[in-house]
Amino acid sequence: FGVETGSARFRLESPRHHWRGRELLARPGTAHSHRRRPAMAAGAASGASRAVLFAGGKRVPGFSMGSSAFLKDAPRGAYTTARTAFGATRVFDFEGHVARLAESSRLMQDAAGVSPTAPERAATDPEWVRESILGSLRPALDDWASVSPSRPDGGEGTVAEAKVSVLVAWDAATQADSSRVPALADACGPASPVGLYVHLQELLPPHSPPIRVLVREGPRANAAAKDTRWVADRAGLEALMGPGSGVEEVLMCGAAAAGAEGYEGTQTN
Repeated sequence: FGVETGSARFRLESPRHHWRGRELLARPGTAHSHRRRPAMAAGAASGASRAVLFAGGKRVPGFSMGSSAFLKDAPRGAYTTARTAFGATRVFDFEGHVARLAESSRLMQDAAGVSPTAPERAATDPEWVRESILGSLRPALDDWASVSPSRPDGGEGTVAEAKVSVLVAWDAATQADSSRVPALADACGPASPVGLYVHLQELLPPHSPPIRVLVREGPRANAAAKDTRWVADRAGLEALMGPGSGVEEVLMCGAAAAGAEGYEGTQTN
């Protein structure tokens, strides 16, 4: 069914198709077609810009970091990674990612053992998270349509799919000042106790089978929370998937004596 919200149109897909995310369209009336690439700004056609970062509904200028580097260097917080489909007009399992961010924020704040302020508690409210994401995701997808490479299977001018990373960081203004992403201090602003960032980059195609994985013992702490600290902590595991290794994923499991239950991978849940 369709939902009209402001100037943008959204569609909640049928659960039987597993497209529970909202369809985000820059222009009404394109619900069932791939979005075509608009006229590009100077320099965009060369592919020089393949990453987009929005904070507070505004693009962070001069930004080109990939998602892993951004999440590692940005203020610590809860994050989730999603993907678009149908020419970057829909986000897969949007509501699931909203719920994950809110729950991860709650778990991280509980683990810190410090009573959060009212604005910080907002990061645990799914409705606040949903509306905050949409406030940046709408313009981010419009911007992506002008800088993304063409889809290799969609013909000239069709918008490529994007990998979407969303970060919620409380005490964001203080953290941004000391983060290794200088542009965030201006994007966040001193009056922003909670920062929400939406990062887009090209979604790479999956590798062809067979897929080789390694299994290593040892789950991470507080695994139910998607904490950006994990992005740095997993660097050693990612090194096992370096060039020439032939390894696509590292899966973590419990001790063999306890049944070797599988927990998660570096890229998979």
